Parts: sequence; C-alpha cells; structure tokens
Amino acid sequence: MSFFLSPISEEVKSSSLFNPYLYTFAFASLYLLYCLLYIWLSSEIASHFAFSIQELTSIEQWKGTVFVFVTTLFISVILLLTLKRIEEYQNQILHQQNLLIQSERRATAGIFAASVAHDMNNYLFSMSGAIELIKESPSLNITDKQQQLLNSVEVGLQALMNLSTSLVSVEQETLQRDVTLIDINNFIEEIIGLTKHHQRVKKCTVRLEPMQLPQVLVDVNLIKQALINLIINAADAIQHPEGVILFKTALTHQQLLIEVHDNGTGIPENLRQKVFEPFFTTKNNGSGLGLLSVKVCMDKHHGNIKITNSASLGGCCIQLAFPLN
Repeated sequence: MSFFLSPISEEVKSSSLFNPYLYTFAFASLYLLYCLLYIWLSSEIASHFAFSIQELTSIEQWKGTVFVFVTTLFISVILLLTLKRIEEYQNQILHQQNLLIQSERRATAGIFAASVAHDMNNYLFSMSGAIELIKESPSLNITDKQQQLLNSVEVGLQALMNLSTSLVSVEQETLQRDVTLIDINNFIEEIIGLTKHHQRVKKCTVRLEPMQLPQVLVDVNLIKQALINLIINAADAIQHPEGVILFKTALTHQQLLIEVHDNGTGIPENLRQKVFEPFFTTKNNGSGLGLLSVKVCMDKHHGNIKITNSASLGGCCIQLAFPLN
C-alpha cells in the first residue's frame, strides 16, 4: 500500500472544549456577586423593617440562617452535578480501557495468523516445487507406488495451503481494513489520549513534538495497533517513576517519519534485529507478539523500521519510515 498526499485544507487549531480555570473563575465571580448582593439588599431591607436593636438582631439571625441554607443547597447541587460528571468520565475511561484490551487481543490474533501463514506459504511452495521436479525427472524411474506416495504428499501440501488461506482470512477478519485520509499528528494525539489510562502506561508522560505534515492515506487499524504497542513497550522498558515517551514527526523528500523516544533502558544492538520476530521477548511475562504488529504495519505500507539510541531522552528510539509514493 502506498501513501497518497493531499494538501491540508485548513490550519488545524488545537483548543480545549473544557477550560477548568475559566469555569472556576466564572463560578467564583457569580458566587461573590450573589453574596455581595444578598448582604447589601438584606441589610437595606432589615434597616427598613427593624425599629429597635433587638428586632435588627433577630432579622440578622434569620437572614444568616436563610443565607446558610440557600448556599448549602446551591453548593450541594453543584457538587452533585460535578461528581456525576466525574462518574461519567470514569465510566468512559473504563469503557475505553476495555475496548483497548479487546482491540489488542483481536489484533494480536490476526497478526500472528498472518505471520504464520506467510512463513508457512514459503515452506509449502518450496516443497511443492521440489515434488514437481521429482515427478518430472525421467532419470529417477519413479515406480507406481512411489507415484502414489508423491500424490499423497501433494494432497497433504494442498491441505496445508488451504489451512494457510484460512489463517489469512482470520487476519482479514480481525484486522479490518480502514484506509482513510488522516492527519498523522492529530491521529497520534488520539492514540496518546487512548493509551494514557492504560495500566502499564499511566506512570509515564506521553507527548508529541509535531512537524507540519500533509494528510496521508493509510490503513488506520494497522497504524493504530502499531503505535499502541510501541507506547506500551516503551512504558515497559522504563523502570523508574519519571518515565517519558516522546513522539516526533518529520518529513523528507521521500519519506514521512514517526519516531518514538523513551528514557528507558534502551535495546542492545545485538537484539535490535530480533525484537520484531514472533515470540521473541526479553520480559518474564511477555508473549513476543506485541512488536510483531509494528512489522506487519510497515510491511503493508512498504515502509521500514530503524532502532537507534535516543539522542533526546537517552533511551531507545524506534523510527517508522513510510514512503511517500
């Protein structure tokens, strides 16, 4: 799959839909205005209806009681609405976490199936070609019984090819193609927002240093899963509480670059070619399939992966290079 570039139609302006400082200032200003108006108006009314110090004292007591009751009721309503909104946000976060876990499982199954099918096909085609050469070689003087055995082997190979095709269909079902024209920087910001509540990522600060890029046509599901796994693996590599994961985007004449930096322990040079192989892992409880999604994503987009030391954070830097044409 290749990238198709199109100019950005308009400048993207990042703005927050909810500004807590603005809302707090507005609430405090309204409450202060309400208190001042109440004090001033109630004092004016009390001065007109009180004909003695005792009556003024009684009115002031009732006025204070009413003020406390009304403000308590008002603050309780505001607090209730705020807590309900917090509860809704918590439920949304839990829902997103569940969706993320389900997406990881489906994508891992599909990616593993695709990897196995690809390797299996290579061996099967080699074996099938060897059998054809044996059958077509007149110098071997194959007997009828040997011919039957070769035919049986061919039937078995065909069955394995059908199984390989089934595995490919599993990949197609679990990794549904969603080729879309997107802004890579905005897409990375969405992925950061999606993963920041992940159990293994929430200890880290994840941020993006973007470069202005053209919009690109990509397989959204593949890139999403690849970036999620890169974030999770970077978080796992950080063994201290002040973890930082930094995304950088860049553009050359031939490639669009996405870099993922971290301040973890890094990847030794002798392991950098192995980390994308199925089942290879350096973790005690790792499956060895997480980074496989990155390899599949880059293969589908005809891109390449490069692992270096991070000059920005001192840990690891994984660079994804996508061809522009």
